Amino acid sequence: MATPIIISIVGLRLLLHHSLKNSPYCYPQKSEVLFPTSLLSNGSGNSIRRLQLSWCVFSTTIGLDCLKNLTSLSLHDVRITGDELRCLLSNSTALEHLNLTYCSKISCLNIPSHMKRLRCLSLVLCERIQVLLAESLHVKQIELSMESAISYARVKLPSVVPNLERLSICSPCEVLSLFQTVKSFLVLSYVALTLHGAAFSDAYDCFSLVSFLNAAPSLETFVLALSQLRMQLKSIIGDPSPLRQMVGHCHNHLKTVKIIGFCSAKSLVELACYILENAASLDCLTLDTTLGFPRCSANKLVKCLLPMGRDMVVESNKALLAIGEFIEGKVPPAVKLNVLGPCNLCSLFV
Repeated sequence: MATPIIISIVGLRLLLHHSLKNSPYCYPQKSEVLFPTSLLSNGSGNSIRRLQLSWCVFSTTIGLDCLKNLTSLSLHDVRITGDELRCLLSNSTALEHLNLTYCSKISCLNIPSHMKRLRCLSLVLCERIQVLLAESLHVKQIELSMESAISYARVKLPSVVPNLERLSICSPCEVLSLFQTVKSFLVLSYVALTLHGAAFSDAYDCFSLVSFLNAAPSLETFVLALSQLRMQLKSIIGDPSPLRQMVGHCHNHLKTVKIIGFCSAKSLVELACYILENAASLDCLTLDTTLGFPRCSANKLVKCLLPMGRDMVVESNKALLAIGEFIEGKVPPAVKLNVLGPCNLCSLFV
């Protein structure tokens, strides 16, 4: 079976088929298909608006005299270096969206100064990317998925993309320092953080995210998703020590906060309490003690589509106890508190 490389163009779809020696189900990085750059030479690519390449090798060190009307570029598992990407984008003055996924050969992303229309940047599992060299005053939205993505974003991004409005981060490994110095995201209004189970350790401190909130004075929406199949953090249940407090900023714009995978971790309870005490404009706080699973019983289903395991249900019940004991009493009258637990069917497994 041939593996396709798809170039998506507004009004035209070009499908190139290349026979591969490997099975079509092999891991895409084994592909050695060389993308024919001649298709993009001599101005032949100037009609392209959207370009998507997957599972191929892109190799050229010569600037291409095309792609002047390109608005969206997506590279998925493409073997391309930072220099080669710069050559590809050498004339892309109209580019608005740049999505890079599994592009492991790019160690440094340099956004050319002529890309003044770039608004959205997505870097997903590009393991070697460490630095954004060029300053881009026009980027409004960034998606990052890599190790230590939160630490990287807090330190590097404010000076690189000062006009950032939306930030989405997925981190499989993170070590956060409570007193880490953070530069300010002056216009950032939306933040979504996703932490996988591997990110958690005894040194992990959810309360350290307070410094992230304090660095975003214009923040309106904050979403935190914790994906851990088994509780690994220190629980507040049975802990006699008082909750930590921090002198924080008055978050006059923060209206919506949602924590998915809320557990009985003491540092997470401290974070929720901090938000309630310092977000004067807060309208709604949602604490979901599941992993965001649909409420099967609410839909009158016979069984759960995604049943929670016994350990997860037990921890969810502990989280509900922690919310009742430490959080509910601190909710101001004007704030709506939504507390979500496992569905009735999931609870039967305990």
